[in-house]
Amino acid sequence: MNRFKQIVPFLLLLIVYPSAVFADGATLYVSPATGSYTVGQLFPVRIMVATGGTSIHAAEATLQFDPASLAVESISAEGSIIGSWISGPTFSNATGTISFIGWTSVPFSGETGLLLTVQFKALRNAGVSARFAAGVVLATNGSSNIISAMQNAVFTIAPLPLAPTSSEAITIPLAPNTTFDYSTSTPGSMRSTSAVEPAFVENNQTIKLGNPIILRGAASPDAVLKVSIQEGEGSVMHVIISAAGDGSFTFVSDNIANPGVYRVWVAEMLGTTEGIPSAPILITVKDTAFMTEFALASSIAITVFPYAALVAAIAFGVAYLRHKQTLHQLETRGR
Repeated sequence: MNRFKQIVPFLLLLIVYPSAVFADGATLYVSPATGSYTVGQLFPVRIMVATGGTSIHAAEATLQFDPASLAVESISAEGSIIGSWISGPTFSNATGTISFIGWTSVPFSGETGLLLTVQFKALRNAGVSARFAAGVVLATNGSSNIISAMQNAVFTIAPLPLAPTSSEAITIPLAPNTTFDYSTSTPGSMRSTSAVEPAFVENNQTIKLGNPIILRGAASPDAVLKVSIQEGEGSVMHVIISAAGDGSFTFVSDNIANPGVYRVWVAEMLGTTEGIPSAPILITVKDTAFMTEFALASSIAITVFPYAALVAAIAFGVAYLRHKQTLHQLETRGR
């Protein structure tokens, strides 16, 4: 019973202040998340970690990129929080991958932990992503994997401007866009090659019921974009937004009222014709209030049940001993 009484304050703390018990997870991300460059230009990209308030001592990641659009010129660990490398850092311009496994003897906690700096070279006119294929972040206490999110980056690569060969300016007409019936097409399939393909920065994600969907991405500078949202197999809702001068854009939906899985994709509007639609992002909307209550109840049950069972066993044992004692007394009197 004394042991049971000792856990009561912890259970009260868990109920009243759950945030004091549970910590946020770590996030691997690419910085900058968006950018506009020209063919042949070199530009640095940093692979970063935000620990969410938890101290870490090791990290592992694999970053993928389109080798037809980007090439790694160099990788630098200068200024990295990683002090020792178990594997890598290595890269392959043939497969379009960057990978590493490293650890540090000095635990790190913060939101801007530098892991690697990658020098990319832009190879062709495209909208290209740098996307995490895998990631691990180990906490100092217990060495558990605390990663909760991986945020990608999308870059816009523009063609080199053509220098005129005379005193008169030269105008190069763009190839006409291919028209298509978007209502019967599949998001992510190629429709045209005359415009930079818009793309989202984020991976598939889960949000709480009642919150908006927030997605960042990159497209052609100052492009007019149509963002499409579909709940399950239901009807599709369209929203028109505009990209900034550097091609970056942010889409924010209304607060989501229904739980479920939503598909979101984006396409550039070229006059009255839609350009290349992006691959869809899957957004899972969950009623986390119910999930939190269920998890809390389960946690309390798992914690309390062994002690409740122990108390029941002791009570049963005491009752049995008293019963045996009573029988013994009756037998003694009978003699």
